[in-house]
Amino acid sequence: MADVEDRYTFVRPLLGAANDLIDWMSNLDNRLMFGLPDIDAAIRGIARGELCYLTGRAHSGKTQVVLNMVHHNPKAGFSTSRLMRLTTWS
Repeated sequence: MADVEDRYTFVRPLLGAANDLIDWMSNLDNRLMFGLPDIDAAIRGIARGELCYLTGRAHSGKTQVVLNMVHHNPKAGFSTSRLMRLTTWS
């Protein structure tokens, strides 16, 4: 039995994986918050490696939501002027 455990080290007990997931989700320091309390409570921000689509009709405030996120996450290292350069169609 020990030989099998030594060969398959990539398999972890479910409890360990679940505890790691709970720790990752509950650590709000490494997550970007939107700065909108209702949305932040529902999705707990965005973490590294996650993909978030922000969709909406023209002139519905998508850029304002992103700028609000940049404003409420100063430790993330985003610059508003750099972000505006990335989002401008020129």
